[in-house]
Amino acid sequence: MGDRRSGGRSNEWGRTVAGALSRGQRDALYELVAAGELTEQQARAAVEAVEAEGRARDSARARNVLVEIAGYLGAALMLVGGLVLVSGLHDTLARPARVGVMAGLTIVFALIGAYLGGGGRGLRERARDPGVRGRIVATLFALAALTAGTAVGIGTPDQGTLLPAVGTALVVALLGYLALPAVPGLLAVAIAAVAVVREFANLWVGPEYSPYHDGTFLSAHNITALALLALGIVWTALALRGLFVAPRLALALGVIILLLGAHWPLGGSYELWSYPVLALVAMALLAGFARRRDPVLLVGGLIGAMLLVGEGLSDLVDSDLLGALIVVVLGAVLLFGGAVGMRRAKRGGGVERDTSGRTGHQR
Repeated sequence: MGDRRSGGRSNEWGRTVAGALSRGQRDALYELVAAGELTEQQARAAVEAVEAEGRARDSARARNVLVEIAGYLGAALMLVGGLVLVSGLHDTLARPARVGVMAGLTIVFALIGAYLGGGGRGLRERARDPGVRGRIVATLFALAALTAGTAVGIGTPDQGTLLPAVGTALVVALLGYLALPAVPGLLAVAIAAVAVVREFANLWVGPEYSPYHDGTFLSAHNITALALLALGIVWTALALRGLFVAPRLALALGVIILLLGAHWPLGGSYELWSYPVLALVAMALLAGFARRRDPVLLVGGLIGAMLLVGEGLSDLVDSDLLGALIVVVLGAVLLFGGAVGMRRAKRGGGVERDTSGRTGHQR
């Protein structure tokens, strides 16, 4: 009877351990109890301590998620409220008052972000691992860039260009990113940089000219494309060197800017020079994938190739059906050729390399 009670206690203790620990931890604890190093009471106390720590960790994680969501919602509501106030009372509020609202929001976002980040020293320490608070701080700095640009845009309506507004947004976004490198700041810098390039091209050509600039090469589309290509090349090079936070996201942004610049002239006019440029961009991205095995470069190269083929066939072939058949046949030939090459490499005992750079024998 005593054995049954003992067996019942052991089963109860075993269920307690099974619910709290992993299999390896359970085995180690069983061995300690069986060897007499620990009693069942001591083992149960250890399990309860592990459970308490797990509950505290889960509670802290849930609390952090709620705090992060609350921070994002608060910042978004402040931004929406300010924009509604400025737009809804456009005829009631004077321009200086509307500028003051946006400037005030900028100051509030910046001050709250600096306070949450712990000041200059806290921001430098948080740059290594932003965490929940760091992401909220970076979001506040990004929103400050948006409201600062909006304030300048409202205050300079007669300039005929948004370059002062987007330039201000870019400067504030850069300052916020340098203060705390994080994904929200990276996105803000990229968007503001593209906007600056676009407005600079419009300023260069001038609003009084047509998009074709009297038929010369210096059209708004071409200037924008060249500036986007330059920005994309610089951004991608910096991303490949690992100089941005979130290197893969930074590389994806650079590739997007490159493809945008190469395809830009085709969006508004027929520009033959964009075809070889788009082909060069696609080949460069695919060559980069062959060297670095980064899937971002592969996807960018494939998108560039698809854009090139699609735009080229639409200009060269009058029939959509014929163009589609050409694309299908070309794709089938490339796919079949790749399959034959892989089979031959397999018979020859070749090796394949995955995207992480590891090599392994073909199967």
